[in-house]
Amino acid sequence: MADFTRLPLERQEQIIGRHRGSGAPLGGTREHDEADVFAKTPEGRYVIPLRSHVRAASPRLDAGARMLRRGYSYDDGPEDRGLLFLAFMRDPALFVRVQQRLAVRDDLSRFGEHRASAVAYVLPGAGPHGGQGARLPF
Repeated sequence: MADFTRLPLERQEQIIGRHRGSGAPLGGTREHDEADVFAKTPEGRYVIPLRSHVRAASPRLDAGARMLRRGYSYDDGPEDRGLLFLAFMRDPALFVRVQQRLAVRDDLSRFGEHRASAVAYVLPGAGPHGGQGARLPF
């Protein structure tokens, strides 16, 4: 974290692929704008850099397959701070593909250290014709 925050703001934004102040993707104006990973400058450079986190994690590189994801920062002192990352998806193989891309193409990866992972199955919600899990095939 300290190494990343020492970088100039513009470099931090290039590594993430978002404006730090607004959270908007580079080339966008609001946090929830769609990140256009294929947009180019008039000079032909990608607006969102090729090795940015936003590009490496983009659903456009997985035929639009999406994850509902959220990160939670925590800070319990100098020796215990980090990010808890949760992601919900239909197929865990999507998560594996994205992680493999991040390991190879994401400049942000050198600033982090992976500590643990877990996979859990979340039952389908209750519907009008049955309780939670009623649509399971068994």
